[in-house]
Amino acid sequence: MEAAPARVVGVLRKSAWQRFDRLQRTLGRLRPASAGQPKGVFRFRRHEDLDLWTANLRRVS
Repeated sequence: MEAAPARVVGVLRKSAWQRFDRLQRTLGRLRPASAGQPKGVFRFRRHEDLDLWTANLRRVS
């Protein structure tokens, strides 16, 4: 008994890096710019100041 040949439904015409780049661009358009944590270094004198800043950050998002 012979094995049935594999059926090909579609063909990927782009390289893996081209598909990855397209996925990254799509995600960038879908995700709002203010999502996530702000970038940079933030210094606080006390832990309470950090807690207040974090609470305000979550409230705005």
